[in-house]
Amino acid sequence: MRRPHDACRRLAPAIRISAGVAILLWPKAALANAGIPMIFLVWPASWIVFVPVVLVEAAVARRVLCLPTRDAIKLSLAANAWPTLAGIPVTWALLTVIEMAVGPILSMTLRDLGTAPPGS
Repeated sequence: MRRPHDACRRLAPAIRISAGVAILLWPKAALANAGIPMIFLVWPASWIVFVPVVLVEAAVARRVLCLPTRDAIKLSLAANAWPTLAGIPVTWALLTVIEMAVGPILSMTLRDLGTAPPGS
């Protein structure tokens, strides 16, 4: 004989999954500062593509510069390591500073010209 709570136990995982999906898909307000943490997405992704880029550039350097494979890989590593390690965070920081400096000025200028987007 089945008990009524057996059906609930069988459905519990499906209910949990459905509730989780509903929570994740629930519309949320967009935030104006959403671009700030983008470096946390871009920088790790740049390290993921780092290895294929180094290998392709090493193959090109080997053919064009007539280098041994090991030297071509070393050259490609040296050429790509610093731009990836320091260049991306430094560029992101500089662009953030420029945005913070220019954004308010541009917003005031557009408001004075009467072309500002609604709500600004």
